[in-house]
Amino acid sequence: MIFDRYASYYDAFYKTKRYDKECKFLETLFARYMSYRPKTILDLGCGTGNHMIPLLKRGYQVTGADSSPAMLTIAQEKINKAGEQAELIRASLQSFDRRRKFDVIICMFSVMDYIIKDQHLKNTFQNVMRHMKKSSLFIFDFWNTSAVENYYSPQKRQIFHEGNKTIERSSITRIKPIKNICEVQYTCRMKENGHWQKSFKERHVVRYFTIREIISLLLQAKMKILVFCPFMNLYGKIRKSTWDITVVAQKIN
Repeated sequence: MIFDRYASYYDAFYKTKRYDKECKFLETLFARYMSYRPKTILDLGCGTGNHMIPLLKRGYQVTGADSSPAMLTIAQEKINKAGEQAELIRASLQSFDRRRKFDVIICMFSVMDYIIKDQHLKNTFQNVMRHMKKSSLFIFDFWNTSAVENYYSPQKRQIFHEGNKTIERSSITRIKPIKNICEVQYTCRMKENGHWQKSFKERHVVRYFTIREIISLLLQAKMKILVFCPFMNLYGKIRKSTWDITVVAQKIN
């Protein structure tokens, strides 16, 4: 399963990612597009809980959903360590069902890009809509077609340090422009006490989108589009090189 062994390295890979600042950005969107301070948040593709914990500390009631049991196990440990409480559910974005509605639904860090098939995307957007109140917001981000196809890196090698461990992550990326598909083959290995451990590989297949495609999906799900903007920049201009685009939508009725 994707994010199986990768899950144990995930937080080391993204240790410098500005999750707290991203949650402040979310609050900027709440203030701009809602007439009240939301109470309940559903975090789809919550991973190891890195957005959940700052939001919990800010007083929100957060439910997390993810299809990876390994990621959810780590998330629960971190939430417990932080002294917080939150519901975690194992479910796909297409099939989750809490039988209640939330003030805000978020889907952060390109989680939407992992849904490849058109019908699965339609199912996901419709499922999200069923969990929204009339005034609810749906906030997510996606990879922008023009940036991926023109600026992607075919090969990368990164080194991360975690205590006395050194983690090496290499990637080979191939794109299929006709299908808007990006395949990334990761090879990860760890050095501990001066010795390299056995490496493993994990293949991630993601989809990138044009704004027009996202508009079509949202309209089919009967959602109103409030804004497209560069990630973390509400009033910024989307350019050809803008890799990550944020969307804020609202249920139409």
